Amino acid sequence: MAQKNPTVLEFLEDVAGKDSSSEKDARLMETFLRRNLGFEKAVVTCGIVYLDGHGTLEAPPTSIHTIAKHILKSIKPVVKEVEE
Repeated sequence: MAQKNPTVLEFLEDVAGKDSSSEKDARLMETFLRRNLGFEKAVVTCGIVYLDGHGTLEAPPTSIHTIAKHILKSIKPVVKEVEE
């Protein structure tokens, strides 16, 4: 039986709740950041997210888990509103 692909919300909740990440998590996060959030230069490698493609003072390297938590925090009110 084929495994169901997670929704974006499920993926973000999974990554936010873990202490480690996989290459698949990195690819999914990079694709999500580039296609959906407008970070066209985003690079995710070894669990570190570079929103500008490299670390800068404005966008320092950040863990994939922290990025997922920040995204969840910003979309939770919208998701809650849609569910109601």
